[in-house]
Order: sequence, then structure tokens, then C-alpha cells
Amino acid sequence: MNLKIILPMILILLVGIGLVIASQIEGDVPIYKGWNLIYSFANPSQLDDWVTNDKVDIKAIYAFIPTTQEYARVYPNPEDDKIDSIGDGYLAKTSMWVYSDKETGRDFNGRMNAVEYNLEEPLPISEHQLYAGWNFLATIPGLEGKSINNIKGSCDIIKAYAWDAKNQEWKTLNLDEVAFYLGPLDPLWVGFVIKVSDNCKLETSTGDGTSPPGLPGDSQEESLSCTDSDGGLNYNVKGEVIYKQILTLDESSYSNILEVTSETKANLDFGGYDGLVELGKTYNSVDKDQTYTDDNQENILRDVPTTIKIKNINYLGSDNGGNSIEIEYTTTNKDECTSKYGGDSEGLIETSCTRHIDEFYRCPDGCSNGACIQ
Repeated sequence: MNLKIILPMILILLVGIGLVIASQIEGDVPIYKGWNLIYSFANPSQLDDWVTNDKVDIKAIYAFIPTTQEYARVYPNPEDDKIDSIGDGYLAKTSMWVYSDKETGRDFNGRMNAVEYNLEEPLPISEHQLYAGWNFLATIPGLEGKSINNIKGSCDIIKAYAWDAKNQEWKTLNLDEVAFYLGPLDPLWVGFVIKVSDNCKLETSTGDGTSPPGLPGDSQEESLSCTDSDGGLNYNVKGEVIYKQILTLDESSYSNILEVTSETKANLDFGGYDGLVELGKTYNSVDKDQTYTDDNQENILRDVPTTIKIKNINYLGSDNGGNSIEIEYTTTNKDECTSKYGGDSEGLIETSCTRHIDEFYRCPDGCSNGACIQ
């Protein structure tokens, strides 16, 4: 995608209603004549009452669909089919292209051409799902003083740009330099874009990267991470949820599944794998007939692919306590259709990171290939 020619050629003449915005807060952001990249701005009705058409005249608003890497018109005459492919709840937490024929020409809260508007209260940036390719984000609270690489989390960031609305051009963001000052010249709610190599989530850095040890116990679970390829409860897109966690299993507490035999080997019966494991090696298996409970308190049996990587073996001898192994344990769940509740694949088993359980959803027009038929 050539970012320099994304939208200036779009013809704008329209009237309509955009996305539904919930959980609103108030903010102020500069709106210049031309294209502006603004967080959670889906409809001119979000503007404060004093911003009438003689101050700012919004002609069009476009959102970016990261799953398909294309634009969807939000206002006027919203392109509902495109919006529904990912959901307005997701898009309301992104930055959107806003075209105005006018600007206020006045100073507001120390910012030229700034206006007040109601916006969706942002989630922490670590909870926002990113997709392979371009993603539209914004400067939100918590980013001040950070560089792009300070918030990269699990993402492989290829490039990043900020939109200079005053001069109507892209500015390259150096990944290692501070990008978010959040001062009068770099306010909250202004959008930027990043390109990532794969689906991932950002995460703000909180110091030198060190963390205290986990608490003692029979099983210590640390570093839980989860990625959802369709961004959450998205019934119209087949998704894949990957859970990854670090587990420390103590032999004395888990004698039925673990026997540590040396500093490099152990016998393990866990996650569908049953057999010898060696330090540093990875083992793929399938945990069969795992029971999940849906919203109707009905049990669903599923086969779950698993990966076990042996990170550390603590061996103190066959006659001593304290033998344990540390594993990196990954499970993969995919959305799938089911006829469990009657009908011909009318139901969808939907997984997500936020729920941590499977949800049964009855598709109005049936289910096919892990998604509701549209």
C-alpha cells in the first residue's frame, strides 16, 4: 500500500450515520482543513455543540479494516458489510480518516484548530489486537515518553508513520526515538499507523524488563499470553486462539504425570503427550476430548493441538524432593461449526482470549467453515 496516496483522491459528497460509540469520554483534538487521522471519531454528532458547520464541516469519515487491509466508509452512507466483517466495537478503538472542509482557526487549550468531541474510552494498548499488515492506532494515555519499540510487545514492527494534518503528509516515525510527547504539538487522540509482520499485540514497557519470581506452589504459572486472529468474539470470521504459558511442575505434587530422571531427561504425561522428554526439545501433540463448557452449561468435547517445550529441568536426585521441570505450554483452539444443538451446522463454537472459554452462538443463517454465513 502506498501510504502517500491513500485517501486524498477520494471524492466526498455524502450524508449518513456512522458507527455506534459507547463508553464515551470527552477529549479535544486538532481538526485541520483536509484529511485528519483521529481516534474513535465516527460521526460529526460526536463534536461538542459549539463546533457548528461554520467552524468545522465534516464531509466524510473512513475506517481501516486490518483483517482485509481495506477502507470502509463510516460516514455518510456507512459500508455496513465491510464494518460488520470486524465489528464496530473494534473500529471504535482505532483512528479514522476524517475529512473537513473547514478549520476553526482558533486556539483551544493551547492547541490550534482543536475542538472538543466525545470518544470511545480506550482500552490499554496491550488489549488491542493487531493484524498482519497496516494497523491504525492513536496516541492514548500511557504512551507519553515512549518510542514505538517501547510498546512493541510481541509484534515485529516493520515501519510506522504519523499523519501531519497541518501539512497533509506522512511523517516517518523512528522506531527507537520517543514518538509520543503528548504536548501541545503532539496531542492525545491523534492517529498513527504501524505495519507488523504477523498478528500480535502491543505492550508498554515498564522499566528494565525484570520481574520478581513467581510465588512457590505446586504449579507456578507465569507469562500467560494469548492471541486471537479474529480479534475477539467475531462470529463472522473464522479465528484461531493461541494460549502460551510458562508452567513449573513439581514432581512431588504431580507424581502421576511427572518423573524427573536426570538433569536432562524426564517422563511426562501432560497436554496429550505421554513419554520421554529432553531438555531444550519441543514436542507436538493433541490433547483429545478436552471438555469445555459453553454459556448454556453444556459440555463440548474438542481435540486441542498442543506444543510442549522443555525449558528447564531441576534434578536434585531420586531420593531428594524438589525435582521439577519448567515447560512452555501452548494450546491452539479454532472456531468451528457444530450441529450439537440440532440443525445442519447451525451453531458456531467461538473462542476468544477475553472469555477463556468456548461460547456457543446460534448463527441466524447457518455456519460454514468456522464462521456464521452472512
